Amino acid sequence: MAERGRAVLRRGIRLALVLILAGLTFLMTWVRDPVPEDDDIPLSVSAVPIAIDEATRRGLMPFVPVAAWTLEGTSRQFRGLSDVAALPDGRLLFVTDRGRRIAMPPPGRTGPTAMRPIRIRDRPPHGQVDSESLAFDPVTRESWVGAETINRIGHYSAGGNYRGSVVPPEMAGWRNNTGAEAMALLDDGRFVVIGEGRSKGRDRSFPVVVFPRSPEEGLRGSLSHLAMPGDYRPTGMTQLPDGRVLIVGRAVSPILRFRAIIAIADPAGLKPAGLWRARTLAGISGGPLADNYEGIASEKAPGGRLTIWLISDNNEAEWLQSTKLVRLEVDPAAL
Repeated sequence: MAERGRAVLRRGIRLALVLILAGLTFLMTWVRDPVPEDDDIPLSVSAVPIAIDEATRRGLMPFVPVAAWTLEGTSRQFRGLSDVAALPDGRLLFVTDRGRRIAMPPPGRTGPTAMRPIRIRDRPPHGQVDSESLAFDPVTRESWVGAETINRIGHYSAGGNYRGSVVPPEMAGWRNNTGAEAMALLDDGRFVVIGEGRSKGRDRSFPVVVFPRSPEEGLRGSLSHLAMPGDYRPTGMTQLPDGRVLIVGRAVSPILRFRAIIAIADPAGLKPAGLWRARTLAGISGGPLADNYEGIASEKAPGGRLTIWLISDNNEAEWLQSTKLVRLEVDPAAL
């Protein structure tokens, strides 16, 4: 009986530690320093290479991990990177939980680095923006940013200047911290927004809003549902040259260990009120790359291959998470 009592006590202590860690992470995510309102923020970014073990390489097949880095910035605003897009000039564009847009060259490439606040309202006060998703048009170089909590989508010119925003009524019921988590402007002109809040129905799917074109005031979208594999939630999306999309999914264990998958889905299956299914291609379940991945981007690589970028969001909880940038390559015929 004494041994049984000690076992119960140990389980109770472990549960208490998990709850304390979860509470600290929540506070680190939502209680943040005030954000300055200056137009340009000086920034220099360093990249520390990460050694990739063989088990991680096997788990990522058919993707080949070319390199991975932990990123650190000189500004306190370089935190919480939540989505990424590949720019035509070779740089990467990030948005952050602190409402910042950052354009910078990845390690090994050259180019300017720029960081500025994201404006997402027509009138002051603009306030802090929890920007979670990013869509980019490689033709016009315009971009769109999805903000959680206020369920608003901002539109920006090729130079990053604010052009307006909308609050789609289809997203009005999306709860705090479960808003527009993934977005993409498809080649056929449709604009897709995925929410992170899992439905309570039998299929445990995620809400999808499909607009016939980029969102604007008065434009209505159709509602669909995304079925993700297992317990994974969608956190980022990018379209491939053949029209299909890659979706990065995230899962977290009770002891705050993160797992990630790269899933694939065909937008041809997006029908009003329909169930859109994604299937797993690869995953990261542990090892040196394990983290809270929230963004994915793709670009063409030499020899007909594709380069895939993954970015993790440290949620300003550096003691538990970090900002990792992963570069993968893949033969599209293997997908």
